[in-house]
Amino acid sequence: MRESRVDEHTKELTLAMKNFPYSILPVLFIVFCSKSYGEFVTLSSVTGTFDQGAPYTVDSSIDGIANGSDGGWGVFGGQTSNQSAVYTASAPLTASEISFTLIQTWGSGHHIQEFKISTTTDPVPSVGGTWTPIEATSLRSTGGPVLADIGGNAIRATGTTGAAYAIYQVVGLGTFAGVTGFLLEVIPYDSGLGANLGASANGNFVLTEFQVTTDESINRAFGANVTTSGPTWGGLPAFRLTDGRTDATTHPTGPGGVPPSVTDVGFYYEIDLGETFVLSQVELVPRQDGCCPERLSDYTIQVLDENQASVWSGDFRTDFSNPGQATETILGSEGVGTFAGRYVRIVNRNGADYNPQLNEMLVRGQSSERPVRITSFFMDPAIGEGSITFDAITGAAYSVFGSFDLANWVNIDDFIVAESDEVEFDFFDQELVGARQRYYYVEKN
Repeated sequence: MRESRVDEHTKELTLAMKNFPYSILPVLFIVFCSKSYGEFVTLSSVTGTFDQGAPYTVDSSIDGIANGSDGGWGVFGGQTSNQSAVYTASAPLTASEISFTLIQTWGSGHHIQEFKISTTTDPVPSVGGTWTPIEATSLRSTGGPVLADIGGNAIRATGTTGAAYAIYQVVGLGTFAGVTGFLLEVIPYDSGLGANLGASANGNFVLTEFQVTTDESINRAFGANVTTSGPTWGGLPAFRLTDGRTDATTHPTGPGGVPPSVTDVGFYYEIDLGETFVLSQVELVPRQDGCCPERLSDYTIQVLDENQASVWSGDFRTDFSNPGQATETILGSEGVGTFAGRYVRIVNRNGADYNPQLNEMLVRGQSSERPVRITSFFMDPAIGEGSITFDAITGAAYSVFGSFDLANWVNIDDFIVAESDEVEFDFFDQELVGARQRYYYVEKN
């Protein structure tokens, strides 16, 4: 937490950024807290309009178990009419992007066909409350069904019957402040078996898990295209790396595969995120059945730009240790370069057979086009000195501007190079001396 003081003669200060204005701030004592975005949202409770009873209760959709055999929200007996679930966040959240993941692993086509998602700021979220629909900016799915925006903020999944699993990711962009809950509305759709909520033969669905993340915690690798430098073991395709499941393995062929590989040194999996993201972390989920944990050791993680030139790299487990079945988390501070790009690779460093072996690779981050966010500032109009702290991309350059009227802007500094993911910029602004109010914004060059 950081305090910002103003001169006693100053009546007000306003901090403003292009596309991200802040309201007028009170005088004399202004308090800024650390950033409150980019989180895994904890859902404290859920209520539904209908469920079919244990183990297919609505509350089992937030029990943290993604295995379909353990149940999930099912609605058999009510599958021909609209049903809703209201998820309450454990604390109000603020974000510029929210991601919703609907995990449906029961199988046999038990996935939702049509739905809407909305947010509320009501103190107590309820079906009859005030809801704002999410306007989806990204729709991704794995398992077979394909998502499409059909208008009216409704999303429809079509294209596959009898799918063994279906996982949806819906991302919405906006200014979310004080969000307390989420509404999932499931709507009947007739795909040829009558108007039902689910795509199964009996019209039911089973929502195994409903998950929410925001901003830089969003998994940008979900459903993304995966390429390799060579063949993978038969029946263990590369797309398993980004399918959202943690129970399905992939690894290169090794000497026992078809075709056999002479050596797996330099073998890599490469994920195309589709656009450039500023990364917060990469997560590697090892094989989960206890077999061969040594196949995830002595590897390189690389981040590449739009032209597939390496911009960040780090070597890991070079002592040939392995994480066992525990998820491995890679941070930007553990490598060299700019932790931002479009492509992410994991590379076999030493030629060990069947390496790397993984069940999932998650790449979390935020869009590189998101407006710069100022997290705190200090201003002293008596002497014209100030300090602005803002989130940044390591290695990127930024400019700071000042204005009295939000129309005419004067450059304060046009080349501030970020040495980390946060910059504290101290400056002198002659125009600030004795001013009643002064506007500032930060822009990435």
